[in-house]
Amino acid sequence: MAAHAGTYANGVPRSALAVVLLAVAQFLVVFDTTSFAVALPLVARDRGPAIAGLTWLLT
Repeated sequence: MAAHAGTYANGVPRSALAVVLLAVAQFLVVFDTTSFAVALPLVARDRGPAIAGLTWLLT
């Protein structure tokens, strides 16, 4: 039995795989930003940069 053009051999639609991939990528971006924002006060205490420098690090 041949697979349809929009599915893989196991029957999962490509659009579903694309949504899962985008969701994982978004999760990693949010996780990275959150973990850095939590660590930012420790970085400021250890390094002592100016507030403008800390804002640049987060963006």
